[in-house]
Amino acid sequence: MNTVLTAWIACTLFALSDTEEAPQDENIVVVYDLNAVAVRFDQTAQWQHTLLIEPGDPYGRMQHVNREEFFDEQGADAVADVLANVLGDELRYEGRQMQVDDRKLIVVAPELVHARVRATLGVLEKALGGGLELAVDILTLDQVDEASWPKRFSMHAGEAEALIGAAEALGARRESHVVRLGAGRTSMLDAMKYVPFVFDYDVEIAQSAMIHDPIVKRAEIGSRLLLRGAPVGDGVALAVLAQSSRMNGPMREDRYELKGALANEKSGVTYVSGPTLFQAPEVHFRSMAFNTFLPTGGAIVFASQIELGGAATTQLWVVRHRGGSLASVHSQRIADSSREVILVNTETFRPPTFSHAMASNYEDTTGYPSLWARMDSEPSIFLFDWMKYRFSVWRRLGPWSIVVTDPSWDREAPEELTKLLQQWKPSADVVRLRATMNAGDGRARMPVRFGAPVRPGTKTAILIGTTSTAVFDYDVEVAQFASVGDPFVAPIFEGLALGIRTTVGQGGASLDVQGEAQLDSSEHRRLAMDSPVLGGITLTDKTRLRINERVPGTPDNEPTNARFGASGSGPSVEIDVR
Repeated sequence: MNTVLTAWIACTLFALSDTEEAPQDENIVVVYDLNAVAVRFDQTAQWQHTLLIEPGDPYGRMQHVNREEFFDEQGADAVADVLANVLGDELRYEGRQMQVDDRKLIVVAPELVHARVRATLGVLEKALGGGLELAVDILTLDQVDEASWPKRFSMHAGEAEALIGAAEALGARRESHVVRLGAGRTSMLDAMKYVPFVFDYDVEIAQSAMIHDPIVKRAEIGSRLLLRGAPVGDGVALAVLAQSSRMNGPMREDRYELKGALANEKSGVTYVSGPTLFQAPEVHFRSMAFNTFLPTGGAIVFASQIELGGAATTQLWVVRHRGGSLASVHSQRIADSSREVILVNTETFRPPTFSHAMASNYEDTTGYPSLWARMDSEPSIFLFDWMKYRFSVWRRLGPWSIVVTDPSWDREAPEELTKLLQQWKPSADVVRLRATMNAGDGRARMPVRFGAPVRPGTKTAILIGTTSTAVFDYDVEVAQFASVGDPFVAPIFEGLALGIRTTVGQGGASLDVQGEAQLDSSEHRRLAMDSPVLGGITLTDKTRLRINERVPGTPDNEPTNARFGASGSGPSVEIDVR
């Protein structure tokens, strides 16, 4: 919607009798384009996104980010407010005017005023429009071994290039993207293909009538990446949500004979045949949400391996700093003026981070875990409290705190801010986190493996495994002179779901771990119901290990290694931090 902001900044705040006679400098009309400073920031500081990948969530139980309504455009009002404070009394003179019309700024004033407007817009554009570029490479190999597993997870750009070359030499398929990261905005890469399939049937029944209404769902195949970054030290603190999935073979087709019974006083009971086709994709999927640090000019790697469903794959994500930067502060002294504009990125003081929430569906036939990542990008309360007692004029715009200062107002406050930014040194350390699921079936097999560099004190969530669907049960629908079996189709899950908090203190790295490991302990069995109106169902034995533990750190800062579950009697989980 085009909103004309007809507020006369300064000059229209006074009656004509209060305006001052303008100096003899000629007024010039200039129209400034505000698109470069009308930035789209995240609409909300907190949101969540499911780590399930379709068909793992066919009933829509988990919340997805609404990418169409995720961003909120800001800037024009804030720019007008900042300029009003920069220009001060310059707009009180009769005949001068500043007006915002949609994303256009119209200024009627002498050249000296326009010079100050250009200087202010320049520093705003540099801060609000700045950012960095990341190269993202996804490498997938059809093998699971130590040769395909990275030796390090944080490295120089040259080492990352060598790692990519070595993976391609082993036959890796490479998928490359470029992502631009700006302050206060979640960057999204969504390269998904949606594969429809006949998931279930909704049975409609009435007197002496019935019909099976097909339900078509979709499988998500491809890659998705959500990134949020903040400047920390010589690099950027990254909040990462990465998802990837691929079909493990062709679409499976299951045949179950669905029938209904219609009764008639004269002809008795007649069995009416319904549809027989159910489709089920077999999908290998990886979902990871964690917090890390990317050094300027460096690279990070996170990796996962899956050996389930008769297939084995290794996947490496390589994220490299390609160019640009995120800055903690921008400032500009206004020419021929005592005033200065300062922009402080508040996310330096509290970088955005992912946490997680988990729920185990204990009563669910399939026991499919629910796990989702939660973004928290609330601004630093400390910084806002610190500034409000030192600066007279400041306002917030997205992650930025914009200050207009003058020595006559704020005295030594700018110097104090400079000293604060110099002394504020948040940790840029990372630890290597590795989680392994062991089968415990008498074979040296690791169905799931994950590794990444994570920032201490933050949370990591992973949901890695294989998923499909199957008919597990029937509801019975009955009406006058009619009855029919309504199939219940649910997702199948095999793999590892974990939420981990890593804390590094004087006693080493401690862990808070919640989650579960789940494996099929038998082949899927198709069972005939021996009923004229009920088709077959699929049953399988499940072995589960549920975890909710705290592991203290080790003395002398030795690596922390924790094992959950008994070896040789079902799945076990091992977590290693160093």
